[in-house]
Amino acid sequence: MLMKNIRQGLAFGDFVITEFSDPILQEHVVSVTVSDIPKDLQLHEDGPVLEELEEDANVSAASHWLLPNVEFHGMWESLVYDSDIKHRLLNYAETTMLFSDRTSWNRENITVKSSSTEAVYQAIRKSGKLVQKMFQKIQELIDDPGTLICVLIDEVESLTAARKSAMSGSEPSDAIRVVNSVLTQIDQLKRYPNVLILTTSNITGAIDLAFVDRADIKQYIGPPSTPAIFRIYQSCIKELMKVGIITPTQQILDLRALEVMRFVENDATKLSLWLREISWKSEGFSGRSLRKIPFLAHALYAMLLQGAYFYKDIPSMRERAATTHKAIAQQMVEAVEMMKSDISSYLPPSDQANFSSAWNEGYGNNLCALAMYCVLFPDDKSALELAHEYMERMATYQSWEYRSMLNDEMPISHSLVGMATAFDFLYPTLSPKQREKYFMRIRKTTSRHFERLKRATWGLYHIQNHVLNNCVALFIGALVTNVHDKRADLWAQLVMGHLNVTLGLLNLIVDGSLDEGVAYSTYTSRSLTMFLYLVQKHFGTNLLGNYWLKQHFWFLYRSMLPGYQETVGIADSNTHWFYGLGSMLVFLDKYVMRNGNGNWLAARVRPRPNPSKSQRWSTYHTEFIWYDESLGEKVVEEGSEPRLTCFSDWGVVTYGGGAPDATTSFLSFKAGMLHGRAISAVVKEQLFPNQINGWDSFNPGHEHPDQNSFTFWPRGRPFITEAYYGPKFSFLNNVLMFGPSPTAKCFPPYEGQIGECYRWFDWQSPEAALTSADIVAAHEEENFVFISGEAVGAYRAEMLLKSVYRALLLLTPDVLLVVDHIHLNPASGLKAVNAFFNMREGALALEENLKSFNQEAVLERNDSEVCHIVWRGSDNTQTGMSASLMGYEYPCEFNTRRTQVLNVSVDLTLPITRVAYLLFCGSVDVRMPVFRQMDEIGVSLDVHLDGVKYDVSIATAHTSPRSRVQWLGHAGFATLTLSGANHIKFGIKPPEHGQNYMSDDVVPRIFVASMIGAGGDVVIKMINKTSDFVVLRYPSKELAWPIRQQVNMKMFNDPCLYSEQHLPNLTSWFKDVYFAPRQTLLGYAKGSVLQALNTRPHAEVVLYCIDGRMNSKLAVLSQLQQNVKVIYVVRDPRSWVASAIKHGIYNKILKIVRESVMSISCPIETLPHWYRKMRDEAAKDTGIDPILLLTYYWAANMELVQEFEQLFGKHRWLTLRIEDLVSKPDATASALFGQFLKMPFPLSSYHHLMQLTRSQLHKLMLGEVIVHDKQEPWRDILDEGALKTIEGVTRTLLGPLGYSIF
Repeated sequence: MLMKNIRQGLAFGDFVITEFSDPILQEHVVSVTVSDIPKDLQLHEDGPVLEELEEDANVSAASHWLLPNVEFHGMWESLVYDSDIKHRLLNYAETTMLFSDRTSWNRENITVKSSSTEAVYQAIRKSGKLVQKMFQKIQELIDDPGTLICVLIDEVESLTAARKSAMSGSEPSDAIRVVNSVLTQIDQLKRYPNVLILTTSNITGAIDLAFVDRADIKQYIGPPSTPAIFRIYQSCIKELMKVGIITPTQQILDLRALEVMRFVENDATKLSLWLREISWKSEGFSGRSLRKIPFLAHALYAMLLQGAYFYKDIPSMRERAATTHKAIAQQMVEAVEMMKSDISSYLPPSDQANFSSAWNEGYGNNLCALAMYCVLFPDDKSALELAHEYMERMATYQSWEYRSMLNDEMPISHSLVGMATAFDFLYPTLSPKQREKYFMRIRKTTSRHFERLKRATWGLYHIQNHVLNNCVALFIGALVTNVHDKRADLWAQLVMGHLNVTLGLLNLIVDGSLDEGVAYSTYTSRSLTMFLYLVQKHFGTNLLGNYWLKQHFWFLYRSMLPGYQETVGIADSNTHWFYGLGSMLVFLDKYVMRNGNGNWLAARVRPRPNPSKSQRWSTYHTEFIWYDESLGEKVVEEGSEPRLTCFSDWGVVTYGGGAPDATTSFLSFKAGMLHGRAISAVVKEQLFPNQINGWDSFNPGHEHPDQNSFTFWPRGRPFITEAYYGPKFSFLNNVLMFGPSPTAKCFPPYEGQIGECYRWFDWQSPEAALTSADIVAAHEEENFVFISGEAVGAYRAEMLLKSVYRALLLLTPDVLLVVDHIHLNPASGLKAVNAFFNMREGALALEENLKSFNQEAVLERNDSEVCHIVWRGSDNTQTGMSASLMGYEYPCEFNTRRTQVLNVSVDLTLPITRVAYLLFCGSVDVRMPVFRQMDEIGVSLDVHLDGVKYDVSIATAHTSPRSRVQWLGHAGFATLTLSGANHIKFGIKPPEHGQNYMSDDVVPRIFVASMIGAGGDVVIKMINKTSDFVVLRYPSKELAWPIRQQVNMKMFNDPCLYSEQHLPNLTSWFKDVYFAPRQTLLGYAKGSVLQALNTRPHAEVVLYCIDGRMNSKLAVLSQLQQNVKVIYVVRDPRSWVASAIKHGIYNKILKIVRESVMSISCPIETLPHWYRKMRDEAAKDTGIDPILLLTYYWAANMELVQEFEQLFGKHRWLTLRIEDLVSKPDATASALFGQFLKMPFPLSSYHHLMQLTRSQLHKLMLGEVIVHDKQEPWRDILDEGALKTIEGVTRTLLGPLGYSIF
């Protein structure tokens, strides 16, 4: 059975078998030695036995082993000498035995070897008697004639130092006695036939001549020769291949075979000739040093970057390339085939001048895919030769810069990433010269990159593609050079510190977006994913819990046009994704989502062509490495119907994004803050002054002047398109320009939005820092979509614009209504507004509509379908309006792009101008839109489509809730009525079944109540982000509250609900707050409250009691007008009590309770049950139970909630669980605003709510951080007794609030 598993054939003489096919033999058998000499030897596994001198038991004099022993197994075979030394030594031993008396000794042999020679010498030099005692032990072993004794004395000069030196005084006299004793003992051993004495020395001149004369053989062994060195290296490499440290296993020919092949280099001899060259360079090293070199080479070189992406996994990767990863591997196959078919286009130029004459990032990008291909497909020698030549040329250049942009480090970074990655992947295939050359090139560039980081602007920025790309290049370079350059630790730590700040900022961007747009943001995310992977792999730092990462998939998915054909064209975008969308998706799936959605979407977009020669292959290697086949490919289960998606930070709305059906209509709209809502707030509010230096820490140069811009793709085909990557001109975006403007720059006298006119968005101008726009409304009702935005903040103040409001209403999949509302300051000198519409495909012409005799634009698309744009002013004519067409070509990336632009010019009228545009495709029977009614607060118009009348009403005074109610009959933003029926309200939600809410035509006054630390401040922060409300906090230093003689703090502390003593005065006080004229409120306010009242002149008042003192007085509000509504925020009592205990708020609660007790104005027996319990506990002088008191406090408040719910009714009272707002923020807040308050839930409030509940930066009043996926922190704080106390008191209250008992 054994022989069947031996791979080697029959052989004559001794040989060792080490490779077996049987798994059992592989696991349990190290080797099998086959010999033609009859033997019966047992390989002993016992370790050495230490022999100690009796005079000093702590000194080990010798060790002895039973032979043969595992410790020496294979050692004889591993010895390599130039001459036949081993054979001569064996012959000597055999001859000695032959000349001795023959004896049949036992095969159980013993070797004695001197150890710790210096210690032994120090001991035995005290007296020659100690030498005699050591030899006596040897004598005891020799006395057994059946045992062969081999005595090995290492460093024998320690015991046999020349007596001549001792006599001259250079050695102590005791040494003479030691040498004499050794010589005497050796002479005595000579008469025994079963003893063999072997000695070694590196200092032969120090040995006494009498000892040297007694030696039968004196063999000098010098440093190995080149052939011996070759054989030593060869044996080491074979062993490393055998154990899998060197992979794949390759043949290393011996010198005889190389000689037969005349040392000609080819694929079969290349590695062996390299080893021969290394052997020449190793002459002079000892055998011991030579055997250390493979270990040191692996530690210092092979482990530099190898494993940055994968390690010891190459065989399985190759297997996956043919199975689970075949589709991804096929991308690399096609890429390399294209490279090999057109080498002159893809191989870097042979000279520096040509390389530096153009933007050259593609060379570094493409090298990654080529190197990975060579790893997966090692048999393709032509590809490997191409990769080697590729790297050789890259390493030969003096610089990787682009000559025309020497201050831009991006080309250098791409080349550095490419070279470092290829160096990692292809290291085993590189010659020593190549390794040294490429390593030095990488280290030199990395060092220079570090110096640039300290002085270049990108070293100051965050969240920008240049920053991430340059930092990751420096990081990878630092990983490569870390072993040989101690500065590399500093380089890596600097990058980690910088990008940690970036990730902290990204955590605030709760919609997963990037301001540079989808396509260009893949530049940033490509580098970010590399960093996240490498920092975890090499430093064990897990940064994958970032909330931005968790949402980034939806940013990528919901921005796709239907059928996954391309991405929305906002900011510096393209019709495809610049860098590795597939790589990003599989990374998110493997490390963040773990649900198969990323793999599924990656498979959908993988077939989409990327025409860019410089970027299309740059992330194939990471896509292959990160793809986790175990997750499968799971479709995003959201149905096939188009969805409305709001990116709250980015300021973008999409409809139909990510729809699987390519014939789904798509609509997008943009109105946002510079660099997004979160970063804009960070800068303007100076949130992190120690890390962020205003706008100097950012670079939103890839943004566009595109506020209120939109795109429209009816049935998934392009109609109105965006500007994509190109110069920052307003007219290339579908926005408005005005003239004549006193500050016009690039197209005087007309001027567009702030930041235009340059190659990059002019974000550093003082005006740009203040630029802003906002999504006002984004609502979908019954397949109708209404979106609107205000962009007045995107235009210069000198233009004296009061409002630039644009509303879009998608009436059918083919028909879009656009209404522009321009409100001028009477002093404005603007005379005209120009609306621009860009169309990238088809033939555009101006024609006269035969039905209306009005001018229209007609686009015959490439699919032969015809689309139209018709327009008219508020007088229902085209008087004062003119249209023109122009074609425009502009540079983009490395080519040019062409667009066709429709320019509709309209004469402005004071103070308000309104224009309606109807865009439609296909065979729709359309009548021109008719303005039916209008004034300063709104406009109504009719549209007839295929015989159906659409009545549209839009509240253009969108910042005033009362004006919206006045115009629409509700506080939303628009109303649509179809042929007199089917009344659709955009902005508020209809009540759920069985609910009887108040009328829609009332604007509420709101009171937010809560116990301290129960979450009321979260609701207030959310509400305060909408322009519809201004929050007044009580108590507050920013408000001089209305003072009535009879009203004081004692009244609010009084727990009596209906005190006749206080009721009239409290009612008057609340009326002063809620219904006072705006000027009166302005007189009360100062600080931030005064600023809010001034900037929101039409906002309604929200009152919030910070510490809950007013809770018992809420009954007073029921006596006021019907539009006063109460939101009472509750929290699980276990969570609230635990937080109060943990964060030391107990004493404050105790103070409130005692002040309340002292303010009672009614009989005690009339107070609620749990309040009386609380009073009794608080009245104790000592022994108050904090858990019990806090629980009574919570229960007393919930008793009030139950009573007030009945008093107010559901249309005026809402009990809101903070846990619902944290776990289901969108649904909970939408119901709060749309159904209870009958008010729109603005995108600004939604965004802030998501920051509060997802970024882990917000703390409740108790100091507790909100963690949305850990809402039972009390489990870690309260013991079983405390839980029983709380649940025992609150048991009857928990159920009605929806809390469970555990």
